Amino acid sequence: MACALLAAAWPGSAWAHASLVKTEPADGAVLASSPAQVRVLFDDDVRPATGADVVANDSRNSVLHGAPRVVGGRTLVLPLRPRLADGDYTVRWSIVSDDGHREQGVLAFAVGAGRAAPAPVLAAETELRRQDVLLRTLFLLGALVAAGALLQLRGGPAARGLLFVAFALAAGGGSALLHAAGAGGTRYALALEVGTIAALVGATAAAIWPWYPFVRPLVWVAAAVLLVVPTFSGHALDPGRPRLLTVVVDLAHVGAASAWLGGLAALAFATRADEGAPAARRLSRVALVSVVVLALTGGVRALIELDRVSQLWTTGYGRAILVKTALFAALIGIGWANRSRLLPTLARAGAAFSRLRRNVLAETGLLTGVVVAVAVLTALRPAGQTVVAGRAAPAGRPPPPPRGALHLARQDRDLAVAIAVRRDVLTATLLGPDGNAFGAGADLSIDGKPAAPASCGAGCLSVPLAGRPRAVAVAPDGYPPVEFRVPASAPPATALLTRAEQAFRALETVTVEESIASGPRPPQRSRQLMVAPDRFEFRLADGTAGIVVGGRRWDRVGRGAWQLGIQAPPLRLPTPLWSRARRDARLIGPNRVAFLDPRLPAWFDVSFDPRTGLPLELHMIAAAHFMSDRYSRFDRPTRIVPPR
Repeated sequence: MACALLAAAWPGSAWAHASLVKTEPADGAVLASSPAQVRVLFDDDVRPATGADVVANDSRNSVLHGAPRVVGGRTLVLPLRPRLADGDYTVRWSIVSDDGHREQGVLAFAVGAGRAAPAPVLAAETELRRQDVLLRTLFLLGALVAAGALLQLRGGPAARGLLFVAFALAAGGGSALLHAAGAGGTRYALALEVGTIAALVGATAAAIWPWYPFVRPLVWVAAAVLLVVPTFSGHALDPGRPRLLTVVVDLAHVGAASAWLGGLAALAFATRADEGAPAARRLSRVALVSVVVLALTGGVRALIELDRVSQLWTTGYGRAILVKTALFAALIGIGWANRSRLLPTLARAGAAFSRLRRNVLAETGLLTGVVVAVAVLTALRPAGQTVVAGRAAPAGRPPPPPRGALHLARQDRDLAVAIAVRRDVLTATLLGPDGNAFGAGADLSIDGKPAAPASCGAGCLSVPLAGRPRAVAVAPDGYPPVEFRVPASAPPATALLTRAEQAFRALETVTVEESIASGPRPPQRSRQLMVAPDRFEFRLADGTAGIVVGGRRWDRVGRGAWQLGIQAPPLRLPTPLWSRARRDARLIGPNRVAFLDPRLPAWFDVSFDPRTGLPLELHMIAAAHFMSDRYSRFDRPTRIVPPR
């Protein structure tokens, strides 16, 4: 159980890729007028995928007006028909991330002021598809066998036949994966294209080298290229990872697996009985080294890809690791039997090789099972990564926090954890990254003493209070505890917040330094400019930027070319981040106010300038949206112009 034990012994970190940041309109929004488009923003590069649609809930008729497109590398735009009628609408977005994962989600919005919050009528496709697992298995089997068999084979028709079949499996699986994924332009697609071409070259060279011996080196080159494709098309290069470490570990893991599986295939299918003893001894030495490398690198990979121990049995990704580990343990047992009992008898007992070959066939079958488990792992998002999820049924949402309370919130890895303190009761709310309730439960302590919370709904816990607490700790299952310091007094601050909103809306210009994250990975930092009434600009350190002037917008990713789009509806700036529905403003420090915006929901902690009332620093906690803003340069001369 090397992978599982190492994963259990060490807490990993969560890594995010192509995680949903926000949608415009927001899920559940009720709009006074028809939007021109739906925008879905991610934190990494994406490509449009099949399956996206926007439909009217009552008729299920599509209201898309053109093909979905991506602007700025990270924003999916779904154009809508002009002037949608009042009613409820459901959006299903569909994208392919840079590592080839197809991801879908749904949201609902309504047109027509005063309507009830809508519910979606479409469903998102599940992440794991059987055809993807089958095709990945074929490609991986071919790639691993081709490279590993070359280390064992000594020529002959059977050897060439095995190599041809291995390259053909890789070529067929890779070609079909490219067709099924629709991931053109992604890193995943580029790596698969290179691997498929290499497999075709290898199959051709293996078939013709008896007549054209000079092509034999091409077999080695093709096998070497195939061996690196799984690393460069998979999770090793996902954003937020220690890439040098993950690439080196992944290459070593794939190389060890190839040497073992390819050697077994060569011994089982392409080795004559009279060559059996030396071939088995060569493979025995290779297999021993491979087992050690696989155990070590498998453990390191598990540490990187899992966030907590419970994910080994609570997620599909973790369960696939457990299956892979169990098969690996069985393989070690068969390999030990072959090495200790049958290998010494090969030189003096002719029947020993037949028994060894049967054991090798069983070992090859188990290793094929491991490859299937790997195909499942590469088709799934690592358990420690923030999940891009479809909207759950309304029952999966926590109840709204109680009115008249002091609201405080903290980030806990990829969870939003909040408390509401009233005179007689404390309520805790736990939100997952998809905006739905975190349902695994949590431990609470008040002033250092364990409390016995009762459920008040999905993702909601409550504890009666005998007096005002000073400190509250909430520990969601499998997560570290987060601590809240409760002020001794938190008088209402609605007047202060109203004054700040009015002062902010009256500004002509403002500069915002923003830090935003969707999970534990390092936050993304940007500099934003707002110029009244409808001009906006943001820039990231890597050159990614966006400019809005009235009804037009320009986006670019990195230092690439600007792409012109439509900004609908036009922005109204400057505008506070929170909505007019905000409530329960409480003074928690000098010129510092905490309050709740229940429409998202989002929890705010804002510090104000005592002289002007303008906000100086803001912290916001929402589902997969952890943001800090610093405001400055109020009414300083600032120009925002279209890019040249």
